[in-house]
Amino acid sequence: MEMSQDAGDWVQFGRILAQLENSDEWFEYHTTAEGALRKATELSPNDGSIWTTLVQYLVNTNKQEEAGDVIAEMQGHLTDEQEPLVMGMCYQMIGRGDDAEKAYLRAFKNQPQSLGVLRTLVTFYVQNRNRPMAIDYLDKMLALEDGQSGSDMNNIRWARRSKAQMIAQSGNYQDLQRALALIDENKANGSLPRSELVQKATLLGGRPDYESRREAIS
Repeated sequence: MEMSQDAGDWVQFGRILAQLENSDEWFEYHTTAEGALRKATELSPNDGSIWTTLVQYLVNTNKQEEAGDVIAEMQGHLTDEQEPLVMGMCYQMIGRGDDAEKAYLRAFKNQPQSLGVLRTLVTFYVQNRNRPMAIDYLDKMLALEDGQSGSDMNNIRWARRSKAQMIAQSGNYQDLQRALALIDENKANGSLPRSELVQKATLLGGRPDYESRREAIS
């Protein structure tokens, strides 16, 4: 293993060592999980997923300061498109929400048409219970609907479901109808996917009135 120049090998080795270290406090080996993961970053410094794996390991082992140092170290190694997203994820791991937001907004500035970046921002704001900002970026996603296909269209459908869920949370009947209409826009070949049908049934079933609950099971 020590002779390998493949970063993937070292990541896998690091994960195995991490499991062994976690399950047996007396486990010893001449290479540590952290050492293996750091070796992987040296072999492939342009791979953001390796940096996030190292940061996550350090967080899991209560090495917050070292994790912060790694975030600083990764700067300059990643592409302009990749770096702010990776840094945002890593800042979230160590509880630096303000820095994570700044990184994600930088990613949006770099790629304002990227549905993946917009989805990341929506998810961040939802996790931080910032409903207005989450809806704002959902609307930005939906404004990019025309001409989308494949995985990008999947992001549009996700945005509709997510916005519908947030609209319906008001408990207002008119908002519920708006939410249901938004979900219906996800029809493909005249029918809704199962996930959308389940979402509609859940929203209707949560209403106090008999008519809505009956519609949920119809």
